[in-house]
Amino acid sequence: MAGFSRKSLIESYRRGRRDFRGVHLCRVTLGESYFRGYKALTLHSCDFSGATMTGCSFVGSDLSGSKFVHADLSDSNFARAILTGCNFAHASLAWCNLNLADFSDAKLTHADLGKAEIFLADFSHTLLTGASFHGARLISVLLTGARAAYLTLDETSLADLDLSVFVNARITKHEEPSDIDWRAIAQSLRLPRDRLKRFLVTVGMPESIAECLIEATRALDPMELFTMMQSTFISYGAPDEEFAIALRDELHKNGVATFLFRDNAVPGQKLHRMMREGVNNFDRVILICSEASLDRAGVLNEIEETLQREARDGGASYLVPIRLDDYVFTGWNPPNKDAAQAVRDRVVGDFRSAKRSKRALASAIGPLLDALKKKRRKAW
Repeated sequence: MAGFSRKSLIESYRRGRRDFRGVHLCRVTLGESYFRGYKALTLHSCDFSGATMTGCSFVGSDLSGSKFVHADLSDSNFARAILTGCNFAHASLAWCNLNLADFSDAKLTHADLGKAEIFLADFSHTLLTGASFHGARLISVLLTGARAAYLTLDETSLADLDLSVFVNARITKHEEPSDIDWRAIAQSLRLPRDRLKRFLVTVGMPESIAECLIEATRALDPMELFTMMQSTFISYGAPDEEFAIALRDELHKNGVATFLFRDNAVPGQKLHRMMREGVNNFDRVILICSEASLDRAGVLNEIEETLQREARDGGASYLVPIRLDDYVFTGWNPPNKDAAQAVRDRVVGDFRSAKRSKRALASAIGPLLDALKKKRRKAW
């Protein structure tokens, strides 16, 4: 079924059509778009089985009750989409952005979610049997009542979530280990110890490390680390978004609450107001310094807002610059020379190598975490 466009799909839906099986729609915006002025679509109970809809944007759309059986949805953006009760059996959601999406009561049997970004999504009461999460990143995902008989978790990151559905499923043979953070273990301590340990070993963790992590986590208050760290607004330009996401993930692993525009922006709110409130409401502002970011109008506004906040608060220090290249020192020449000098006068964290790999980022994060720790008052 070729030749479909956004307009023809909307018009067909309004005329009462719900059968869109086999439709071809690639790189089409079917969700909200700030730049094009599109509003999120409502497409309830449609049948997109067998459709090819790769690289499409469904941001904020309500697709509840729809069927996507055997559909190819790879590389699409479902951020904040409402997908309750949808059927994604055997569908490809590989490389998709599923952040803040609502998949509650959906069927994802034998679905491919490889390399998907899944942050703060609702997967409660989903059926996941046979789903593949190869290389996917699941962070703070709600999995209450989710069910699965077996799963694929090769190179999967599982952070700040309940591991029950994974522990209770049979995990297919691993070629590469998965990454499990301590908060996921903390949320899963009510499970039988031997089963939790067996799961950690199955996904590639050495047995001795699994044993130590379970013991160490049992001794921790899972929320204690969050009370020790300052909340953080991440300021960056769009070309550095991939690094900003990786930085956010690493900060989350270490108990830092963050604001990242891609995930936390509120639809309909004016951009300047949203950025101003973010800069002023979070404890610290991490400024990603690179040639790709520093000359962006939004980033320049955030720098000035932060410096003004520092001045209002008697010279407090909120701005934490980190660099991905040398541009902040060698080529940056913005209109506000004083603001540029105020950035250069600080210790600028060196993250040049961290842009190349997660391992390098994990190694470089230590000094930044030290800067984000809340100062404790001495007990007298």
